[in-house]
Amino acid sequence: MSTQQNSTDASSVKSTVNHAINRARQSLNPESKDLSSKQGTRQLGYLLSVVNIFFLMMYFLISPLSLPWFIYPLYLSGLLYGVVLLGLSKSPSVNANKRLYLNGLFSSLTSLMLVVTNEHLGSTPWSITPVLLMGLGLSVHYILEKSQSDAPTKLLYTHATAYVFGNVLLFSRWAYSSPRGFPYFLLTLPLFGALLGGHYMMLSYIEQKLEEKNSKKQ
Repeated sequence: MSTQQNSTDASSVKSTVNHAINRARQSLNPESKDLSSKQGTRQLGYLLSVVNIFFLMMYFLISPLSLPWFIYPLYLSGLLYGVVLLGLSKSPSVNANKRLYLNGLFSSLTSLMLVVTNEHLGSTPWSITPVLLMGLGLSVHYILEKSQSDAPTKLLYTHATAYVFGNVLLFSRWAYSSPRGFPYFLLTLPLFGALLGGHYMMLSYIEQKLEEKNSKKQ
């Protein structure tokens, strides 16, 4: 009787050990990890969809004419899901530019949320300022991350980008001001343009001198 019980205990221990070994092998298998991460991402997407549908129904049932507050949980859900997708991505191009993609995700969703809020409130378009500032930040980030030029040329590109976004911001603030005063953007356009032109000329002069110096060495 004891011999049979010992054999039963040994077989149960053996099956437990085999099960643990199989679990460990599955956890170390990259394909199983990818499959589990995809399943987890899909489940998170389903959960966020259900939550946002619930908030949308509550909005139309309780306060259909008030501020569309359901866009805020939708905005946070989009940020969360986008960050998870970027974090779990195995694409080399995505991993190499993950910070740029995160910046683009945040800037685009935040800009959309601010524009919708501003549109519903019906006030002056105050959302133009943060949207343009985020667009400026994203453009400068793209120049610094993706441009193959040297540092002085990147600085010139950044200066030109700031010139464009800055003057668009000044024009939009003047255009939507009430009453409209003096069009001060007509002063900033040539003034900042002269600074940008001087920056370009100085960079061209320095590059020309460096080329002449290198040619003399050769």
